[in-house]
Amino acid sequence: MLDFLWDSIKEGSNEWIAITASILIFTSAFGWLIKKGFPNIPIDISQRSARIILLITGVFLLFITLSIGTYGIYSDKEEDNAELAAKNEQLQEELESASKAKFASIQEMRQSYHEGQYISIGDMVFVRDSSVIDGDTFKNCHIYGPSLIKVGGVGMISNCGFDGDLETVFVVTTNERVTGAIQFTNCNFIDCVFHRVGFIDTEENIRILKQKFTEGMD
Repeated sequence: MLDFLWDSIKEGSNEWIAITASILIFTSAFGWLIKKGFPNIPIDISQRSARIILLITGVFLLFITLSIGTYGIYSDKEEDNAELAAKNEQLQEELESASKAKFASIQEMRQSYHEGQYISIGDMVFVRDSSVIDGDTFKNCHIYGPSLIKVGGVGMISNCGFDGDLETVFVVTTNERVTGAIQFTNCNFIDCVFHRVGFIDTEENIRILKQKFTEGMD
């Protein structure tokens, strides 16, 4: 409860109301402390009334601050919940699509030409017992991760797309060799879609790879 109140104050403190409330409450409390510490100092009723008014106003503004903070936290959580719901819905759609799709068989994954297939990179690596896929052609395929892959050699990428945004799908490294990454060498990708797949390579190679993908999206 105290954490929630503190978060509300911090959220509402972004408004000028919080500053005004703090000044009013401090002024009222300071006058009261002076009176307690120095009882002989005369004080008339107008001063007492002014302090009461300042205190009430300060408390009222503080209440407004808490209200603004609470509303801000509630709004943020609503946005977060909506974003999570949208991501969950997208994942559900992908799962339904994947469950309806017929993934490539063991025999098909051993072949070097793939057309109109749903391919799991992890399964292909397992079937071939190698993290290097060399010389394969993928046409009109849906290629699934989660995987981090490195594309090299003389292969081509034409009119392909991926789920995710351009900046998070591509990972730059200073190393020519990357342990754990799946290597696609001399492979052709035509009219394919990559799902939950990241691409890792040096800065120059990533720049070229981005161009190949963005050209295919036009």
